[in-house]
Formats: sequence, C-alpha cells, structure tokens
Amino acid sequence: MAGYTSILDRVSLLISANVNALLDRALSLNRVAVFDEYLNRMAEAYESLQTAEGIERGRTRTLLRQLEETEAEVARLDSDVDRLLQKGERGLAAARQAVLNTKLGLLEDLRENLAQSQREAEKLAEAKAKLQAQIEVARAKRQEFISLLEQKRASELRLKAQEGVRGLGDTTRTDTLLERARQDLEIAQGKEEAARDTLEARIDELLGADEIEQQLAAREARLGLTPRPSLPDRTL
Repeated sequence: MAGYTSILDRVSLLISANVNALLDRALSLNRVAVFDEYLNRMAEAYESLQTAEGIERGRTRTLLRQLEETEAEVARLDSDVDRLLQKGERGLAAARQAVLNTKLGLLEDLRENLAQSQREAEKLAEAKAKLQAQIEVARAKRQEFISLLEQKRASELRLKAQEGVRGLGDTTRTDTLLERARQDLEIAQGKEEAARDTLEARIDELLGADEIEQQLAAREARLGLTPRPSLPDRTL
C-alpha cells in the first residue's frame, strides 16, 4: 500500500546505513550522540513499522471474516437459485442470480484484498525483523564506541604522563638551572669570603702593629731610652 511505501523506504535507508562508518564518525567527533541519534531514528521507524503491521494484521482478520461471511452467503444464494428454478420460479431465480453475481464479484475482491493485506503484513514483519537486527548491531557498536573512547582517553592520559616524565628526564634545562643556582651561591660565598678576609686582615694588621709597638716600648724601657711618640695610623 502507498501508505507503507514511505515507511519501508525510510527503514531501508536506516538498515543500509554503514554502522562501521558511523562508528568512525563518532570516534572522530568523540560524541556518543552520533549513535544515539541513529538509534532514536531507528526506534521511531520500528514503532511506525509495528503500528503499520498491527493495522495490516487487523485488516487481514477483518477480510478473513468478511470473506467467510460472503462465501457462506454466496453458497446460500447459489442454493436459492437452484431451488427457485426447481420450483419453476424463473423470474425470482434470475433476481437471485443477479444478487449472487454481485456477491461473487465481492468475493473475488475480498480474496484479492486479503492476499494483498497478507503480503503487506509479511513485508512489514520482515522489515521490522531486519530493523531489529540493525538496532542490535548499532547498540553493540555503541558499546564498542564507548569502550574505544575510554581506551582513547586513557591513552591520552598515559601520553600526557609520559610527556611529563620525559620532561622531568630532560636534564638539559634542569642542569642549566642547577648550574646557575650553584654559581649564584658560589658568588655569594665568594663575596662573603672576600668581605671576611678583608676585615680579618685589617684586624690582624691592627693587632700586629700594637704587638710590635709594645715590643719596641719594652726594649726602649730596658735600654733607658725615651720613647718617641708613635706616628698616627694613616690607614684608618
């Protein structure tokens, strides 16, 4: 029937879709929604198929009932025609025959409609079975996608961790920084040492000069010489 053509065409397109290509697209976009959208469309198509099949199977039941009723009526009319002829009622028999002819035409239409309805119901059932199989495949691929996505994310995390380890293992920059720190420390220590040495040298010089002066004063006292006034310290 024309009403089912669009449904069957839509289902055919959904069934013919390349699920592996869909998986690749989902992976490239990192979106499970690619599968969800596809599954939603198939679920809607499946519901339409199921409704259409139910309608067609109901129509088949109706046609079967009407066919049985018409066959019984045709048998009765056929018997009436024979009985009327036997009774010599040719006119009435002709009228009955006309009704019988109409019922025979109706019976033929009912049989054709029944056969068509049965074919439509079978097509819808077959399409529904194929679509159900495609839905199962898509669901399995969706789970595969989720697993692959998790593996991909785990791989990215491992790669980042490895890059971090490599960064720590790259001693070029680390050695440079350490060398600079050592040099700064050594310069600071050198400055401190230079300042300390200068101060200690000055102190030693002053203490050494006092000691010499004391030694000379002692000699002069021993020799009975008058000590000369010491020269002022020009180094201060």
